[in-house]
Formats: sequence, structure tokens, C-alpha cells
Amino acid sequence: MKVEAEDIIQEEIWHWIETIVEAPRTILNKYPFCPFAKHARLQNRVQIVVNTSLNLEAFILKTIADFVEPLAVQIIVEPNHPNPHQWSAQGIDRLCHRLNLRLSAQDLGLLADHP
Repeated sequence: MKVEAEDIIQEEIWHWIETIVEAPRTILNKYPFCPFAKHARLQNRVQIVVNTSLNLEAFILKTIADFVEPLAVQIIVEPNHPNPHQWSAQGIDRLCHRLNLRLSAQDLGLLADHP
């Protein structure tokens, strides 16, 4: 993947965070979906990482190993896996569940999101 594509992906996710996740919602009494997101973003505690590996599980584990304070959140994006059917919503959920069994001892956890 070219650096330009990674930059575009990151910009689109930052835009989504700012306009959707952080925006006040009428249905939530003017609160955002995540009341912690804006503060974490403004404190540079959120990192967006785009997978460039063919091995998503290994990439996730390497990214988590590189997780350092003061980060609070890492968003790992899988944009173009060569076998998209391998990573269905159920497949991502199974992977996250399996990895969470290992990561819970480190007080870390994965949350799955799939289009």
C-alpha cells in the first residue's frame, strides 16, 4: 500500500471520529456517541494504524506490542485484504475474541467493527 493511500484512510477516519463519534446527538440528549473521544484525540492519545501486512493477526499483535503510553486507543484498519471473504464480521469477531483471551492479562482488549 502506498503512503498516500494510508494518509487518505487516516484522514477519513479522523473525519468520521470528529463528525460522527464526537458530535452531539439529539437522541442522546446532546451527548456524543463517545464522550471520551474528543478529549483523547485532542490529547494525542489516539493512533490510527493501517495494516500493510498479509497476516492481520500478526499485524494486530505487533501493533499492540508497540502500544505505549500515553496512547489510550489504537484503531487498526484492514483496508484491502487479498481474501475479503476471510474477514467477514463473524471472522473479525472470532479473531478479536481469541486475541482478547490472551490480551486480558495485559489489561488490553480489542473491539471489532466491520462495515
